[in-house]
Amino acid sequence: MSYPSDPNQPGGYPPPGGYPPQQGYPPPYGQPPGYNQPGGYGQPPMGPPRSGLIRQVPTLAILNMVEGGMEILVGLLLVFFGVFMGSVTFSNLDKSSDLSPQILTAIYLGFGLLVVVIGGLRIYAGMKAKNYTGKTLMMVSLIAGVVTSLFGIITGMACICVPTAIGLLVYGLIVLLNEDVKRAFEMGEQGYSAQDIQRNFYGY
Repeated sequence: MSYPSDPNQPGGYPPPGGYPPQQGYPPPYGQPPGYNQPGGYGQPPMGPPRSGLIRQVPTLAILNMVEGGMEILVGLLLVFFGVFMGSVTFSNLDKSSDLSPQILTAIYLGFGLLVVVIGGLRIYAGMKAKNYTGKTLMMVSLIAGVVTSLFGIITGMACICVPTAIGLLVYGLIVLLNEDVKRAFEMGEQGYSAQDIQRNFYGY
């Protein structure tokens, strides 16, 4: 069967029903399965409105990276104190102390390096969490940061990051233990981008 020719269209008129959808083009051509359907791509999922905690994940990630940067600075300060100032300062301590200057210097060096490592872990975990990946790593970094800070207080090396570390842990547990956030991280581990994940839950 032939179709009448159209001088304004190369190849004549389109077949009945129009041309077939072209793959790779944005809607209305080549729509993915379920496009624009309840719960499908481009629409919020079926069910009650989602909580806003999914959008809090990037904020939590950024705050964790900032906290990690602060901890790295504190750790480097402790290392500097142990290397360059330890021998001078500790030599003036009470002679009745059971700890030699060398042991105190080693303690400051070890604790300072530990704080630097935890700070680096926070930054790395935050970079992954921004894309909704590495949920377990994020939890580990939050807990390790608080444990390290509390250890600093017990040993007399109080850390200025203690209040922010505790507050960030509480905030992080509220966000990361949310059921919708857990599903968002599952999507992130499957390769979905942060924009696609938020669009899937909120529709925009």
